[in-house]
Amino acid sequence: MVRRIKLLRYVWETGWSGARSMAPWPDGVFAEIFRRANGWSVRDFWSRSAGVELEFDLAAWGILYGQSQAVLKDDREAILGACLWQARVDGLAMSGYDHVIAFVHEPPANSGTVGGNAVLDQGVVMVERYYREVGLLLGIDRDVCCANASPEIPLLPGVELWCCPECSVRMPRRRS
Repeated sequence: MVRRIKLLRYVWETGWSGARSMAPWPDGVFAEIFRRANGWSVRDFWSRSAGVELEFDLAAWGILYGQSQAVLKDDREAILGACLWQARVDGLAMSGYDHVIAFVHEPPANSGTVGGNAVLDQGVVMVERYYREVGLLLGIDRDVCCANASPEIPLLPGVELWCCPECSVRMPRRRS
């Protein structure tokens, strides 16, 4: 069974003095990280580690009109609500998705899961953080993952990670 995930991408209309000044990632970066068949994408990781097939639908970048990072940056539920509201205003098709990831820019934001959805930003240094958050979003717990998956999931040549998102976060495993 394929789990469909809508990835909304929004830039704050109004930032704050603590925001990191950086350009939003282009579409190709999101495709590479989340959905491309490259051996290490979020899609590939969860397919191999837990047998979950993911399909990411990347929305075009939009602006969160009338929303301020200074006001919302610490309220994950409010960030998700603002992104869902803006998606409706923007006329984005939202039906048929199992989950929504609201990706906000500029970082930082209170990222993580909100029920069956999530808020993320590009303040992540390692893709393992996205593995973990998507695993939590899917409700995959560590015991299920480790019981049903290969214990070694290759990320890059010479580097392997534990099979579950909790273990994979910055926990490289040496090859035997």
